[in-house]
Parts: sequence; structure tokens; C-alpha cells
Amino acid sequence: MVARRIVLPGSNGAVLAHFRAPIRFAFAYGSAVFPQKSYSPAHPPPVRDFVFAVSHPGHWHSINLHQNPVHYSLPARLIGSPAIAWLQDHAPGAGLWFNLRATVNQTVIKYGVVSIDTLCNDLLDWNTLYLSGRMHKPIDILRDHPRVRLAQQVNFVSALRTALLLLPETFVERELYRTIAGLSYIGDFRMRWAENPHKVNNIVAGQAELFRSIYHPLIIALSSHVNIQHLSSHSPHHTFTQDVSPRARAELLAKLPIRLRERIRTVYDRRWNLQSAFPSATNLPLSTSDEIDILTKMAADRDFQPTLRDALVDIVARPALFQSLKGIVSAGPVKSVSYAAQKVLKRFTASS
Repeated sequence: MVARRIVLPGSNGAVLAHFRAPIRFAFAYGSAVFPQKSYSPAHPPPVRDFVFAVSHPGHWHSINLHQNPVHYSLPARLIGSPAIAWLQDHAPGAGLWFNLRATVNQTVIKYGVVSIDTLCNDLLDWNTLYLSGRMHKPIDILRDHPRVRLAQQVNFVSALRTALLLLPETFVERELYRTIAGLSYIGDFRMRWAENPHKVNNIVAGQAELFRSIYHPLIIALSSHVNIQHLSSHSPHHTFTQDVSPRARAELLAKLPIRLRERIRTVYDRRWNLQSAFPSATNLPLSTSDEIDILTKMAADRDFQPTLRDALVDIVARPALFQSLKGIVSAGPVKSVSYAAQKVLKRFTASS
């Protein structure tokens, strides 16, 4: 007998059940779902954050506009669902449409709508790291989808490989999780102006066991490949060592998401004139000795880690900025300014 999930009034499941438009995959995230270290019951409850992945955004917004017109700004209601879907998918940003400060079952929520294709592509390729980065961290999956679940496993492993390349030979478990949690914030302008500067530390401190449940099995699975070993297995802060030889790092580099690899390769193409030395280098399969030599040389470069960070900035910065600008249209100027002001206030009143 399969146990049914009980949907309580005001719960995340009840919020999802409110929407009549078909949702293929849904998750809740953020401090309202997983309290962070700095959360205080004395503070007003944070807005609950949701993402809904749908098959046909135009059809979805058409249904939702009829059911929940007040969730949309006046400009959005005027342009209608076809234009909303076009802006969601084709305007600069991360391929989402956000409705801010919508009230569902007396609960204030923010929800983003994304096509399931856009979501899966970001999980696999890191086109923007906007959603894939959020999904590096614990989330509450409210409606699952097999295609997304498979892509999410790839996303987890990609995050682990990237973090290992950014970490030294010896590191503690919390340091690994902080590195993973921070990947999608590298280059995000909001971390400078509109987010708690201790956000990454607070996320990991409040959710360490959840991070462990996600990544510890992957560490074990990857250990024979990259030679990660426990140095102090009985410590609450496990210490690991990894093989940082150029060849081992090249193997990690070879399996990074394609957009990240492309940006790293572009830097070294310019720096070392690789296309002149290896005219077809960007198209060589991994099994060729030339490709292995190139990756090993990159991994051995003393500037490799800064180059990797710059590549992450290049992926994250533009979509994060334009997605926020898109919010002025999707939520309207009043809600957008109010939301941004609260974020800024939260940043400057944060003590830890």
C-alpha cells in the first residue's frame, strides 16, 4: 500500500493544489521552506518561493490568467498570455516568468514559471545556472517528473565536480557544501546589493544534514575516480583529501557542463592560441591524446581556478541581471521596487 501525501491547509502542497493549470514539476525553496541560521521567529515570515515547470507556457498562463488575474501586473494582463509566454522564453534572462507577492490560501508566495525544456537544459548544460544553481541546494519537490529527476542527478554531480576543482587538496565537509551552495551566486549582482552577505554560510549551517544526504553518496561514488578519502571519519566536520594532480583534475574538467567548458576553453584558446596549435581542438573527442593533453595543461595552469571562477561569473551575471529587470514587467514597478527594497533592507540589517 502506497502512503498518500496529506495536504494540509497552508502547506506547500495546498499551494500547488490551488493552481488549475497543469504543472509537470514543482518545487518550493528558500528560507520559508528550509529555515536558515539567521532566521528568527520574531521576524515576519518570509515569502514562500516556488518554481513550476510546465509543458506549454502560453497555455499555462492563459488558464492562470483566468483563475488568478490579480497575480499578474496590469501590463502583463494587458498584453495577455501569448506575449507573456514570449517574454518568458525569449526575452533576456533565465527563461522564467515570476509573479511576486501573490496570495494563495492566505499565504504570500512568489512563483516562477518555466518550460520543462528550459529547466532540463539548464540542469544538464548550465546555460544560466539560474535554476540549476537553486537546485544544487535542498528543495522540497512537490510534484516530480522523471525527466527532471534524471537531469537533476547530472546537475548534482556537475556541482560536486566543479566544487572539487575550486577546492584545495584538503578540505572539510562544510567547505565543500559552502562551495556548492555558492556556485550560482558567483557573479550575481544581487549578492552585492540585495542579499544577506552571509547567505551562503547561513544556508549551509541550517541545512548541513540535507546537503549531506544529497552529496555524501555522490562523494562515495566519485571517490575511486578522483581519489577522495576520509581523513577523520568520526569528526562532525569530515575532512577529505582529493587527488589534485593535473591528470585527475583534467578528468573532472572534461565532464563539466558544456557551457562551463566552452567558456573555460574560450579563455585558453585566446591565451594559448590553441586553435592555431590544434585547429580542430574544440571538436576533438575526449579519447584523443591531444584533447587529454590540452585539458591536463589547463588543469595544471596556476590561473586555472580564477579562470573557472570567471567562467562561472560569465554564465551567471547576465541572466541574473536581466531576469531581475524582467521582473519589472512581470510583477509591475510597485511590487518590484517593494520587493527589492525589502531585500536591500534585509542585507544591511543582517548581522550573521
